[in-house]
Amino acid sequence: MRRVVGIAGVVALLSSCGTVQAVHYRNSANPSYGQTEFDRDRYECRRENTAHAAAQAAADRAATTPSPYSISTMGIHLNNLVEQCIAARGWRKVNVEEQRPQRRHEPCDT
Repeated sequence: MRRVVGIAGVVALLSSCGTVQAVHYRNSANPSYGQTEFDRDRYECRRENTAHAAAQAAADRAATTPSPYSISTMGIHLNNLVEQCIAARGWRKVNVEEQRPQRRHEPCDT
């Protein structure tokens, strides 16, 4: 039990240090667009492409021998179609490094 608690403590300590890579999207056609517009466009792209992704996944299943260990490819197709759709609407990925605040461990006054 002590070992589990010790490992959990080390993991928590290591995860609180360093930088985090965050992916944001900016619209090159409309620079004033923000998160609300991105969420709306992404929702519409998912709704528009769900049927197409399901049809592609069904075609994949029909073209291959079924296996009890195979996974559905619908999610893969849907993600690809959504990425293409939001790119067509002007959204581009922008990598942003976010610096996590460093925790200060100051000695307790006694």
